[in-house]
Amino acid sequence: AKSEEQLACEKEWLQAGHMWLAHRGGFTAVMREGEADPGRAKVRVLQTGEILTVDEDDLEKANPPQLERCEDIASLRCLNECGALNVLRSRYAAGLPHARAGHALLVLGPPKRTAPIYTEKVAAMFRGCRADDMPPHVFAAAQSTHRCMLASRRDRAIVFLGRSGSGKTSAMRHCVWYLASAYPAQGSKLTPERLDAAFDVLHLFGSTRTGSNPHASRFVSLTSLDFDGGGALAAASVQILLPDLKPGQAPLRALHTLYHGCDGRLRRELLFDQAPITTPNPFMSSTEKADAPTEFAALKEALQLLAVTENEQMAIWKIMAAICHLGWAGAVKANTGSGIKYQFASTGCGQRAARLLGVGTEELARAVFVTVPTSPQTNSNLRTPSPSNEREMSGTEAVDAFVTGLYNETFNIIAALVNRSLSTSARTAASILLLDTPGADNPMCAGQQSGAPLSKLLSNYLQERLQAMFHEALLVAPRERYSQEGITLDDGTEEDWLSETVNPGPMVELLDKAPQNTIVRSSQADLRECDRRGLLWLLDEESMYPGSSDDTFLERVMAHYGAPNHTHYLIKKAPHARQFVLQHLQ
Repeated sequence: AKSEEQLACEKEWLQAGHMWLAHRGGFTAVMREGEADPGRAKVRVLQTGEILTVDEDDLEKANPPQLERCEDIASLRCLNECGALNVLRSRYAAGLPHARAGHALLVLGPPKRTAPIYTEKVAAMFRGCRADDMPPHVFAAAQSTHRCMLASRRDRAIVFLGRSGSGKTSAMRHCVWYLASAYPAQGSKLTPERLDAAFDVLHLFGSTRTGSNPHASRFVSLTSLDFDGGGALAAASVQILLPDLKPGQAPLRALHTLYHGCDGRLRRELLFDQAPITTPNPFMSSTEKADAPTEFAALKEALQLLAVTENEQMAIWKIMAAICHLGWAGAVKANTGSGIKYQFASTGCGQRAARLLGVGTEELARAVFVTVPTSPQTNSNLRTPSPSNEREMSGTEAVDAFVTGLYNETFNIIAALVNRSLSTSARTAASILLLDTPGADNPMCAGQQSGAPLSKLLSNYLQERLQAMFHEALLVAPRERYSQEGITLDDGTEEDWLSETVNPGPMVELLDKAPQNTIVRSSQADLRECDRRGLLWLLDEESMYPGSSDDTFLERVMAHYGAPNHTHYLIKKAPHARQFVLQHLQ
């Protein structure tokens, strides 16, 4: 409860006319000085004393100074965008990177594992506390979830949302570490150190460098922490979904760490001492070599903690080394008696890759280039010529495809070894699920002009789906419940805060709306009359239809959702050829 003095101070503050002036560079504290023309107002900038005439729509009410670092944005007296951003900025400047927004927790910036707010001493302060007794913190979210799970005896989930590089994986690991350290089972092997080692291994093999994040996760992880009837951690598992690990598109950390980090006998056994140092390798990065030995030593220590044997480790190193040698091997066309075919550009590198994989060089070459046609197709006249089916797979693309499949199988082996180390036979009563996904990413923000590949579209689609669930559970459902109870919300009449401009539903529908009929693809005039279907459905149809191309796909997409349709604000053509822009909410 507030004292009379506090209420008087707040009243005096509000009557003084303190406002926020929103502009292109952010927002500035001003004080209203009087009215001007209709729809305009005179304000005085508090920092400079300058008098300005601005639009009324650019002004928002400011909150009293006592609320600058409030723990819950929903408790602001004047809840608006500038006020919420001011709270987040003030808390972050004061070393408080956590804030609540109702039932959601906001974490500002990637949380560092070595930060003083994530120590064992801090974790001990949260154990056993109720939600009302804890400040906003990652540990508080984990503690509240554990308490709800015990009270209801039902599974609970924590979902981490945000852009790529925002710290979702770090926050997830903090939650796992807290639950493992605060509620250990007696005699259990699921120590915080073992769980940390499991995630160290998974994220070293499953992360890559992007324009917005040097350690971007390229897979979806669903971690299950299983607790017994007393609330102690009894078992754990990690489910790997939708891995997007393509060494040919972005250098993977594991390959870089292995090549630049191993030395001595292991380097000779992996035949790295015979590698052509001057030849560039498309699967590895040549920068940041100094940290590789330390990272590789930490990786070996983590694998030993997970009880991965020396023979199992050597099998993994040989597969990874073979991928590196295939990167140096490359592919070229060669004239033989049977016609034109592809072969390794460097025979020596191909031989070393085959030796590490335990197969013959010719057998490996057939496995890599088996999908590349050695002669023109005899039935090509049965299909309508188009750019999408005229171009055949090149030798370099065949190597990339083989390496991608080999690396993904290796990653599946790593996940199996991790789960073997975490599995137990203990009986459990309920679980806490933690979902960590690749973040939303915009290639234009990183200066990339070539557009995003399909894998990033799917990652953004997954984020939109999760945002739609958040929107429904925390915004739509409560308001419907208030309406049933006869509770009136003072949410304004000029702008509906559940309108389509803040609702991810239209974008989700644009991407995955299922067709309502079975009309066969025909002319563009007929397409405008039939029911719309999502972009992914259109892509699936175009990939199977003879004569289709990127141009016909883009034409169909714009006919379904571009102007003059009501969804034209969600999609538009890009300035570059065969590209389009999706207006995601993030």
